Amino acid sequence: MRKIRTTTISILAFGLLAGSAVGAAAQDADPAGPSVWSGELVPAEGEQISFEETPTYLELLGRESGQIEASDSRISGDWEQVLAVRVFDPEGDGAVLQTATVRVENDGGSWSGTYSGWAGGPSGQGWNVLTGEGGYDGLTAVFSQSGEGALEGLIVPGVAPAVPEAPPAE
Repeated sequence: MRKIRTTTISILAFGLLAGSAVGAAAQDADPAGPSVWSGELVPAEGEQISFEETPTYLELLGRESGQIEASDSRISGDWEQVLAVRVFDPEGDGAVLQTATVRVENDGGSWSGTYSGWAGGPSGQGWNVLTGEGGYDGLTAVFSQSGEGALEGLIVPGVAPAVPEAPPAE
C-alpha cells in the first residue's frame, strides 16, 4: 500500500510540474497563472555582521544584496538577504549549511520569505520559498539556487502548502 501511495504522489507531482511547463510561454501574460522560469543571481555587495568559532564549526551572519535577472519579470529585481552560515570542517571540504531571510523587489511588487541550502564538496543547492506582496499578492515563488548563482523556479497562485506533521514512529 505504501508503494502505491508513493508512486501515486510521484506521478501527481511530476504531472503538476510538467503541466506548469506548458504555461511557461505566457509567463507575464497571466499574472495569476503558473510560470516556470530561469535566471541568474548577480551579487553586488556583502557585509559580515558577526563571526563565531566553535570546536565543531565556524558561524557567520551576513547581509548580501544584488540583482535577480530572470525570464519572468515578476521575480527579476533587487535582491537582499540576511544569511546565517555554518561551516563544518573548514580545513577540509568545508561542508556549509545556510539559512536566510530573503527579499526581492521591483516596480510591480515584492517577494519575501526564506532560503535554506548547503554547499561543499563537488556541489551545493539551496531553495527559496517567497510570498508575493503588492502586485504579486496571492502568488508564491519557489526556486532553487546553485552555488554559481543559477536559478530555476516556479511562480504559482496561492500559498505554499503547510509543512505536514511527521508520521508517528512505528
